[in-house]
Amino acid sequence: MIAVRSPGPDTSPARGRLGALATDAARVVLSSTLMAVFTLLACVLAPLTWGWHAYTVTSGSMQPLVRPGDVVLASTVDPRRPPDVGAVVVLSPIERGRPPITHRVVERLPDGRYRTKGDANRQPDARLVDTGQIIGRARLVVPLIGLVPLRLGPGAPVLGVLVVLGSLAAGLVARHRRARPPTPPATAAAGLAAVVLLAAAGTVATGSRAAWVGTSGTPAHTWVTSDFYYEAMVASAPASYWRLGGNNATSAPDVMGAAAMALVNTPTVGRPGALRGDPDTAMGFFRAPAISYGTVTSAAHSFAGSMTVAAWSRVSGVTSNWRLVFKGTSGNLNYLLSWDTSGNNMRFLVDPAATSRVTATGAYPAGGAWHFIVGSYDGAFVRLYVDGQQLHQVALTGALKTNANALTVSENNASTGMIGDVDEVAVWGRALSAGEINHLWTIGHP
Repeated sequence: MIAVRSPGPDTSPARGRLGALATDAARVVLSSTLMAVFTLLACVLAPLTWGWHAYTVTSGSMQPLVRPGDVVLASTVDPRRPPDVGAVVVLSPIERGRPPITHRVVERLPDGRYRTKGDANRQPDARLVDTGQIIGRARLVVPLIGLVPLRLGPGAPVLGVLVVLGSLAAGLVARHRRARPPTPPATAAAGLAAVVLLAAAGTVATGSRAAWVGTSGTPAHTWVTSDFYYEAMVASAPASYWRLGGNNATSAPDVMGAAAMALVNTPTVGRPGALRGDPDTAMGFFRAPAISYGTVTSAAHSFAGSMTVAAWSRVSGVTSNWRLVFKGTSGNLNYLLSWDTSGNNMRFLVDPAATSRVTATGAYPAGGAWHFIVGSYDGAFVRLYVDGQQLHQVALTGALKTNANALTVSENNASTGMIGDVDEVAVWGRALSAGEINHLWTIGHP
């Protein structure tokens, strides 16, 4: 009889190397996934220590800005500074046991109550709310981190999911324990802490589905940055900020309260706005049947030192020297954002007190889309930014020439008055950093 021996396991070096590569790849994927989840959770949990609150969004009423499963971080509302029109706020539930609502303020009524609306909804909310029903002011959005408890419901067994992941990780580690040095105690402790943090975060969803809501005696802080353009602008403390939205064709309010802008010859209101996910509208300027422009006179808009001016513009077919935003007159300009004589370039220029005019110039993108234009002076350089990127800088030191003339959007001039849309105009008595400018572009661009 001839004995037939079954082939044993393939222990060739090639198969061993292939298995090791597969295991290493699995380890990298698992580690990267855990790190990403841990980072998102840290973004949620850290602000809770200074008094912010986190709310899981349960509906699509604020899409595309906020989606179901996103977590909105909100600060408490300062009663001395109620939210302005355009602010994204968290409202108390309509009924006990229902989740809070994250919507935008669209109107402040004479009696002090607010009308709110979801960006994706056609109609405003049926109920009017007072200040006491506004339980938070939205500051940041952490994407999709609340999706698991939202889908699985309150008390979801997220810990079980983590146990499975931990078991997989333990198996991978055990398989190669002999080929690797022992894990340092500090590393093991850090890993255990991460798992505990994940488990704790995943199991605190409450019956109201307000995920990871924490309280603290620490006073609420305000971050300079925000995932909401309006809130980021207000937090950056401009001297004035005109949204140019609404339906008033004679006056544009200053969000910062310094000085409203007078609108001459009724610019077109209600034009589609520049900001992604923000229903606030823009303003259209024209030359016929009359030249329309905006004008405001205030000492708060004159800057001898560091300063920034910004606006969103949408134009096509630019001709020579159209004005966007400026303060002063020919030969005596504190600052000016305008197209150049060719109509193809944007420029930011200032008149120094002691030297000749300085101009930073860069190409203005063609195509008729919205673009974010910023000019700044920090005491060392005059800089021009377009769509969050610096295009040109020119060295300059010393004071700028100031004047008592009005700040103007477009111009009362048949040649240099612009034809197109303008949105979100602001000036600062400081130079915004490149990071701040890029952040505003990133969270606002269409």
